[in-house]
Amino acid sequence: MSTPVELVTAADIERARERIQAFVHRTPLLTNQSIDDATSKALSDGLGTSSDVQVRLHLAFKAEHLQKGGAFKARGATNAVLTHLEREREAGGPEFDPKKIW
Repeated sequence: MSTPVELVTAADIERARERIQAFVHRTPLLTNQSIDDATSKALSDGLGTSSDVQVRLHLAFKAEHLQKGGAFKARGATNAVLTHLEREREAGGPEFDPKKIW
């Protein structure tokens, strides 16, 4: 028998965003026309010999390497730690304010 999987909701994502906003930078989305052109052509060419099959891609790259400390996984790791600390506090664990050491 398999265990039911809990899906992440939009409310979960919003709570995580609010939880981590003091600890992470907002990073830009970067685009590149040359990469869009090359990938669009490669995909269109790979779909068949018909010249009427055309695909246009617009790619965006999230510049997470610009996070504090250059950490790519800063958002998920920060959310995991802060969520753990919230659960510990709710269970009667010690009070801990991560803003005092971060």
